[in-house]
Amino acid sequence: MSDASSTETGRRTGKNPGPRTGLRSRQKARLRHVPVTRRVAAWIAAVAHDPATSLRFVIGFAVVHALLWTIILTALKAAQDVHMDVAEAYAWGQKFLLGYGKHPPLAGWVAGVWFRIFPVTDWATYALAMTVAGTGLVICWLIAVRVVDHRRAMFTVAMLALYPVFTFKGFKYNPDLLQLVTLPLFVLAYLEAFQKRTVMSGIWLGLAAALALMTKYWVLTMIGAAGLASLLHPDRMRFWRSPAPWVAFAACFAGLLPHLWWLKQADFLPLIYADDVYGGRTFGTTLRLASIYLAHNLGLLLLPVSFAAIALAWKLQWWKSLRRRGF
Repeated sequence: MSDASSTETGRRTGKNPGPRTGLRSRQKARLRHVPVTRRVAAWIAAVAHDPATSLRFVIGFAVVHALLWTIILTALKAAQDVHMDVAEAYAWGQKFLLGYGKHPPLAGWVAGVWFRIFPVTDWATYALAMTVAGTGLVICWLIAVRVVDHRRAMFTVAMLALYPVFTFKGFKYNPDLLQLVTLPLFVLAYLEAFQKRTVMSGIWLGLAAALALMTKYWVLTMIGAAGLASLLHPDRMRFWRSPAPWVAFAACFAGLLPHLWWLKQADFLPLIYADDVYGGRTFGTTLRLASIYLAHNLGLLLLPVSFAAIALAWKLQWWKSLRRRGF
C-alpha cells in the first residue's frame, strides 16, 4: 500500500493510517513471503553474532552436538565392544591414584568421576567422549572470540564441529581425546595471562599447564611453543617483566608436585613404557610412521576445509555465475 492510497483510504473511512502504518504493512506483507527456513537461519545468525547471546548459543550448540553424536555413535556401534582405551580409562578411574603407569592420571580421574554419576554402559562411554568434544568446542570459541569478531568465531566452531575428531573419530575416550579440552584451555589461559599480566592470570596459566601435562607429557612442546610465541611478540618485555610468567611456573610446579613425587616412587614407569613402545626404531621406520601420521591428519582436515571453502566462495561473483548456469 502506497502513502497516497493509505491517505485515500483514510479519507473514505475517516481514519488516517499515515505513512508509517503503510510502511509496516508492506514489511509484514514482504515477511509473509519469506520462507520459514530463511527466517530461522536469520534468527540463528542474529543470536550467534550478538555478543549478549552468542556464548549461550555456542553452549547450546555444543550440547546439541554432543547429544546428537552420542545417539549416532550408540546406534552405529551397537554391535561392537567399547574400545580398549575406554576400558583402560574406566579401570584407572576405579581408584584415584597419582599415576597409572602408562599415561598421566587426569584421563583416569575424569573417567572415575563420570562413571560414578552415569551407568557403566556403552552409551555412557560415547556420551563421555562427546561431552569432552563439546566442551572443547566452547573453549575454542572463547579463544576465537578474543582475536576475531563473533561471526567469524562462530564460523570457526562450525568448522571444528565438522572435523572428524569432534565427531565419529572421537568415539573413544582416552588421554588423546581429553586434550581437546586441556590444550585449548591452556591456550586460553596463555592469552589471558599475556594480556592482563597479573598474578591471578599467572596462577590460572600455571594450573592450566599442569592440567594439560597431567593429560599427556608431550604437552611440554605446546608450552614451549607458547613461550616462543611470547618471546617473538612485540610486547614480550612487558610480559616477562610482569609477575604472570613467574607465578605461572610456580603454580605449574605446585600442581604437578604430587604426580612428580609418584613418578619418582614408581621409577618413572610411564617414561619406561614410552621407551618400550617407541624406542629402538630405525630412522626409516620413524620417517615412514611420521609420513603416515601427517597424511592421515591432512585427510581429516579435508572435510572442514572443503566446507569452509564452499561457504567462503558462496558470495563470490564467479561462484554466483556458476550457480546461475546450473553447475
